[in-house]
Amino acid sequence: MIHLSFNSRGATDVLKHFRVKTVPAILPTLQVTATIYMGGYITRVVSEHIDFDYCCQLTSKAPSSQPLQQFTRQQDRGRPLYPSDELLYVLEKLRMLASRVLQERPNLQRPLTSLLNVAVPALVDSALLKCAMGDDQLRQDLAELVCSRLNMSLLVNYPSAATHRSDEGKNFTRKPLLRKYLRL
Repeated sequence: MIHLSFNSRGATDVLKHFRVKTVPAILPTLQVTATIYMGGYITRVVSEHIDFDYCCQLTSKAPSSQPLQQFTRQQDRGRPLYPSDELLYVLEKLRMLASRVLQERPNLQRPLTSLLNVAVPALVDSALLKCAMGDDQLRQDLAELVCSRLNMSLLVNYPSAATHRSDEGKNFTRKPLLRKYLRL
């Protein structure tokens, strides 16, 4: 049973996707391409922060002619790392989780810690990204690293975007004294 610190029906629906044993195929879209770019960044972060080679092999794969990599192949400057299918599936579901939670609860206090408190235990309990040679602490560190790096990048513009969405247009009741005020 997944315990949420906030009531979100969409979040529980997304977290149920972590219970799969095998990763289903993902169709290439522009949103998935953005997730692949983030996956390459997270793969590099995992290889830098975790000194266990098996975890690095678990999160990355070699470039191939897979349809998911065709969008990013044209942008291949600097030899980015490509995320494995499991990591891509996890990142896509974490992105969906953040999207659903922030849609249902736009005034959520401390969204990063709230998302991490929900996503990390769900990822640790799942069969995805399971390192066969690692211990529980290594798995916990890997889950925290993946979830925190993705959610930090997703939440960079969240406060300003929420502010812009709630901001209403202000109508002038009278003509301003200077025209400079109209050129904002």
